[in-house]
Amino acid sequence: MPEPEDEDPPADAVPPDVQILTDYWSMAERLGWDLGNERVRFPHDLFAAHDEATAQVAQLEEKGLASQCRVRRMVLRKYAFAADGLLIRPAASQQELTDEGNALHHCVSTYGKRHANGKTAIFFIRMKNAPQKSFYTLELDELELRVRQNRGLRNCPRTPEVLAFEELWLSWVRAGAPRDSAGKPICRKAVQARPA
Repeated sequence: MPEPEDEDPPADAVPPDVQILTDYWSMAERLGWDLGNERVRFPHDLFAAHDEATAQVAQLEEKGLASQCRVRRMVLRKYAFAADGLLIRPAASQQELTDEGNALHHCVSTYGKRHANGKTAIFFIRMKNAPQKSFYTLELDELELRVRQNRGLRNCPRTPEVLAFEELWLSWVRAGAPRDSAGKPICRKAVQARPA
C-alpha cells in the first residue's frame, strides 16, 4: 500500500527529492550560476543550496509585483474559505510568499511572478486560531480546478486533516464557490451537518 506522501504527486510524477533538485537547477540557471561546475550542479547540502537560491530569486521577483499581486488577491479572494478549524486564503503579495517560503523552508517565494500573472494560484492554509502562522501552502490550477501541490514544513506531505480540508474546499470551489446572503460559504458538508 502506498505511503501518504506517494499520493501527492501522482505515481507518474517526479519524486520530491528529484523535484527539489530540478527546482534548484531552474533557480540556479535563472540566477546565472555556473551549472557546469560540479559543486554548483550537485551541492553538498541540496536543501541549503535550494534555500539560498530561493532567497535570491525572491529578491528578483519582489521588484515590480506589488500592484499585480494586489489585483490577483482581489480576483482570488472569492475562494477564501474556513471549516473544521482551518482556513484558506490567497497569497496577497510577494513579501507574503517570501515569508511563507522562509517559515516553511520551501520555494514558494519563486512562484510570485506566475501567481501575480495568473499562471498559477497560491493559497495559504492556516489554523483558524493562528491565522498568521504558516502551516501549508497550496498551488491551484485554476483552469482544471485541481491542486497541483500542497506542502507543509520542508515540503512535507499533507496530514489527513489537511487533505480532508483540501477536498472539502476544492469541492466547494468546483461548485462555483457559493455563498449565502451573509457571505458565508455554502458547502455540501455544512448542509449535511444541519439537523433535519
